[in-house]
Amino acid sequence: MDARLATPSARSPRRHAQPQGSPRVCAVVGSSATEEQLRAALAAVGERCEPLGGSWAMQLYVKGQQFTVHRLPRPVSAPRTLDVILPSLAQFDVVLLACEGDSSGSVGERWVIEAVRRAGAGFTDRELAGIDAAMPLLGRFAIPEPVMAGWALVFRDHYVENSVGFLAAMERVGVPAQWVYALSKGDRTRNRDQVHETFLRRGYRSDVLDNSFINATSTAAKQDHARQSAERVAEFIRQAHAVHRRVLVIDNGGLLALGHGPAGGARADAAIELTVSGLKRIKAAGAVEIPVVNLARSAVKTHLGYNEIADSCLRRLREVVSGEKFIGRRVAVVDPDILALIQAAEQGFETYRTMAQALSATRPLLIVGTAGEQVID
Repeated sequence: MDARLATPSARSPRRHAQPQGSPRVCAVVGSSATEEQLRAALAAVGERCEPLGGSWAMQLYVKGQQFTVHRLPRPVSAPRTLDVILPSLAQFDVVLLACEGDSSGSVGERWVIEAVRRAGAGFTDRELAGIDAAMPLLGRFAIPEPVMAGWALVFRDHYVENSVGFLAAMERVGVPAQWVYALSKGDRTRNRDQVHETFLRRGYRSDVLDNSFINATSTAAKQDHARQSAERVAEFIRQAHAVHRRVLVIDNGGLLALGHGPAGGARADAAIELTVSGLKRIKAAGAVEIPVVNLARSAVKTHLGYNEIADSCLRRLREVVSGEKFIGRRVAVVDPDILALIQAAEQGFETYRTMAQALSATRPLLIVGTAGEQVID
């Protein structure tokens, strides 16, 4: 996600061959970029970039290949942030066309698509204010703390709006933006590109460290990228220690298991773990010689965090499968903890001790695992 946008090394004029055949749609990218932002992004990669008549459109040449870019209004959709933003942002579909005879996936095509994606991708000031307003606890507790000015932060979590609000709050607490290293878990959250661009714009380092690297389940290419990401994190820790900064890791999923907590290597100075699965990975990694705060089983996450996560999952699920009926469906709870089952039964749910028992008695539309590990094979 932190790949630098490549640009042509020279802008020497050249004679471009006239395209043959009908245009081919290369990509359709949702965007709230202004005309000026999109025009500047295209001009940065195009050897020649000219407006076309009629509705907003640009014609450009990249690596000798001709492209046409249209910016078309999109129907009103849900806000990109945690709450409604008024007045709402204008959303557009940016349609990239190439000539039918041109090869798909060319270098020029990749440059243009990346330029369109990055144009105006970060959250606007109005959206950032909306995120902040939707997280009132940050306003209460994110107050300046002089000691934090001497710390660096490695933050690894889902790239969602909450993460933007939290890291902005950490700046207010005192952690300098240039000493924040944000890492995505690699999942396909809806606004991950906006989050990434916002982090870069604020001066953070932003990268991906996929859970599949920890689990050794990803492809060789992803494994290689994850190893490089882990080394960049280690170098960040070494740089912080070189200027006498201590390093705090806030992690969702056990980054410490990669060596940033156990003895040896570039070791953080303290950690906060957000998940039960991460705690299991840390324990499996052996002796951890730094303090680790267990937020996964804390009162704040039990009474606030888990309810918010469940609500968010349900909202997103209803968006994805909008044609399905959820209200009134049977809900069965599976848990080996008898006390948890008693509590679920008292709230009116069907309960089972094992997944096999539940599957033999029901025909589920959806199975949701909340244990942080595989629940069905």
